[in-house]
Amino acid sequence: MKKAALTKNPLLLSTRLHPAPGNRRLQHPIVLPWNGDAQGRHSAPSNVDALRCNVTPSNVDASERHNPPSNEDAFRCNSPTSNADGPARHNAPSNEDALRCNFTPSNADAPLRNIAPGLMPGHFHTNGLFKNVSRMMGVVLLAGFLFAGCTSDADDADARPDRPESVEIRPEVIFSTADALPLSFYLESQGTIEPNRRIEIIPRLSGYLEHHAIREGARVSRGDTLLKLVDDEYRIQFRQSENDYHKAEQDYMIERRLRGFAEADTANDRSLRIRTGLMQAELNRERAELDLSYTSVTAPFSGEVHTMLNLAAGAYIRAGEKLGDLYDHSVVRVRFDMLETELALVSPGMQVMVVMPDREEVTGRVASISPVVDRDRKTGQVIVEIPNRNNRLKTGMMVTGRIFTDSMTGRARFPRSALLERDGRPLVFKLNRDTVEWIYIEPLAVTSEWVLIDHPDINPGDTLAIDRHFAVSHLQKVNVRMRLE
Repeated sequence: MKKAALTKNPLLLSTRLHPAPGNRRLQHPIVLPWNGDAQGRHSAPSNVDALRCNVTPSNVDASERHNPPSNEDAFRCNSPTSNADGPARHNAPSNEDALRCNFTPSNADAPLRNIAPGLMPGHFHTNGLFKNVSRMMGVVLLAGFLFAGCTSDADDADARPDRPESVEIRPEVIFSTADALPLSFYLESQGTIEPNRRIEIIPRLSGYLEHHAIREGARVSRGDTLLKLVDDEYRIQFRQSENDYHKAEQDYMIERRLRGFAEADTANDRSLRIRTGLMQAELNRERAELDLSYTSVTAPFSGEVHTMLNLAAGAYIRAGEKLGDLYDHSVVRVRFDMLETELALVSPGMQVMVVMPDREEVTGRVASISPVVDRDRKTGQVIVEIPNRNNRLKTGMMVTGRIFTDSMTGRARFPRSALLERDGRPLVFKLNRDTVEWIYIEPLAVTSEWVLIDHPDINPGDTLAIDRHFAVSHLQKVNVRMRLE
């Protein structure tokens, strides 16, 4: 009864025939041969259901035997072909095909109905053979890979030239020498150069340009003509005014003799000059003479011309039109902003060291101190005059000024760039032959350029790293390069 119930439930049979998960030995679907009675045989799954469920079709009677799955379907479903008699027996897969498709070849001569329920004979035998073949192939592949790797390493070793096992890399570090000079303290500020004198070149009259010296960078001396207008019209006006003056003067003399005015009668004489037109003629002559002088513009001092115009002779110039500027650079001035707390340390006449953009230093002096302090910035201006002997200082140039206030002495002085900090402590790198060692120090004083110390391990003449030493470590060998002073 139990057997008949199992036969009538093909779904339950199909579910129970699948291998349990985790059973690595049962890698292929294991099916039980159909060995039911006549009644159960009619309820067996068909070949199509068997193929769908990946089970071996049953060896049923003649009605079912006429529809066995083909060898092609069996190969596609990874299951053995039906062990049917007749033509199907001749199409059974060979052992080689079975190994390729990973299933047990069917026993064409022995019907499946004669096999007792359980595992198919030869299943574990074929599975073991496949495992042995797989292991042998794995061993062969592994040996091939090892041989190829050894050969490649040997070829690479033969191809590589002999070279040392380790290469010492030394960084290039720039060094400077410590000295024993005192450390000077300065009030430092930046300012812009201004000319000592500056005028705008503006003609008073309109007219056509006759000739000029208004060219960018032109150097002129005091009294040189900067521009000359065509003055024919103004000369005629001047001559006309002179003629009018002489005529009025004659009328005045005649009238005076007729009236008999005394020389001391100044009031009557003035009235007579007005009536005869002599006074107006004098004014007209002076105006014409002045206009004639305005046709020429001369330099009031020696200097350099700055202009953005390209003037040419014959150009029409309007009165009041700016043609350029004249700068006096013989002495230049700089306005330095100082904090209100620093102004008390500065007095007129103090020497000032001025550093130009090309790092050249020139000396100036404090000319005056502004009496007004900026309310917002809390700074006052110190005006410094600098002789410009080589004419190298130009208007608008930014310079740095240092006003000396105090000095201090110590054991050694070295550049500020040598000072580093590790773990919050200041240190320097000292050169010992080709090896650097760091030394922790406590500076006495530090400025923007120099550091003053009193340390027993650092003396004047010692060589200290000042550049390219940020990544250098203690007792590291380096390539030495001295800074050019």
